[in-house]
Amino acid sequence: MLIAYLNFSCSNFQNEKEFHASLRFEKVDSVRINYLGQLNLMDINPDHKRVLLFNQMEGTFVITDFEGQTLSSFTKIADAPDSYGSFPLAAAKFSEDGQKINLVSNTGLFEYDLEGNLSNSKKFAGEKSTSFSGRSTADSEFYDLGDKTLIKAVETWGEYKRNTPEFYDHFLLLAMIDNNTGEINRFMGLEDDSIYKNGKGHDIADMMPMVDVKEDKIYIVVGKDTYLNVYDLNPPYALLQRTHLPLTDFKQNQGEDFAKVDPNMIRPDMSAGRISNVKVLDDYVIISYFQGYNDQDKEEFDLISNSQEFTAFSLRMKDKYPKYLLLLDKEGNKIKETTVPDGFNPTQFMVRDDHLWFMSNLNEEIEEDFWTVYKVALKAGQ
Repeated sequence: MLIAYLNFSCSNFQNEKEFHASLRFEKVDSVRINYLGQLNLMDINPDHKRVLLFNQMEGTFVITDFEGQTLSSFTKIADAPDSYGSFPLAAAKFSEDGQKINLVSNTGLFEYDLEGNLSNSKKFAGEKSTSFSGRSTADSEFYDLGDKTLIKAVETWGEYKRNTPEFYDHFLLLAMIDNNTGEINRFMGLEDDSIYKNGKGHDIADMMPMVDVKEDKIYIVVGKDTYLNVYDLNPPYALLQRTHLPLTDFKQNQGEDFAKVDPNMIRPDMSAGRISNVKVLDDYVIISYFQGYNDQDKEEFDLISNSQEFTAFSLRMKDKYPKYLLLLDKEGNKIKETTVPDGFNPTQFMVRDDHLWFMSNLNEEIEEDFWTVYKVALKAGQ
């Protein structure tokens, strides 16, 4: 009886290994959007076949169908009476019925119809707008939890300077917004064994959290910290799991001595490894990352003195250092790793309708007058 059970268990284990080995990311569809200018992917509504994009330079929202036809576009600049403020704190989203756009900005919560008419708004409590880092998070999601909204909430400058240990001891990553009152409750500090508590100074751009929410859990990786943290979505937000990420040849910037840190400058180490996004799809966690340059290439990078040299160097390094997609199970075990398909943006992708949706990469060699959104499935077998 025991032998039969062991044989059955081994067979199941072998079948699971073979299944995981056969998993692959496959492009199943795409949407081409004719548009001259920089665009961020904000949301996809598969039920209504709508794409929401954002021109961050102009503050323009662009809505298209799945044929790539622009259905509407609008701008709500800061001095307009129905403006949302200076910038979004997160990527806007379609409402559940697909007829509205919901937005979290530096001044509050806003809802517009698809033509840009203001439907509803709730300003944040207090007289001042928030000081969260928002411009770099316009392609990051917020999470509507009914009467609450979860967002990233990193403050660049606050009571403590980043060349002091107190900055990292009091550093907070997220905020929960009360949708009825506009009250903001910041929470979620750094774990005690985080790299950011190693007695060094770290650039704020290297500390931005990548977040996803699934089944009452918060999945989060904090910048260059090579750990996946899973927290309970409900107070007191208990840490349920902390898993070291099995990244390939990841070159982690260790920070610099406090005495060398200029707290008024934002200057990330672009030669070091960085994690770009975290998403949960079905029973898997998907993490995109750049491994960082080897010692020889880093030395060359450090000698770059102008934008032309930077562009030329980046183009030479493009094929040498591909971006990676790491596939884990929900317990943090590595399933497999693959390179991000050519032309896919490793930062701007999301899960909708049990698929991944990737924005195309900016073409750094020639200016193009179109963008592509790729629909990608996780499939098993040949």
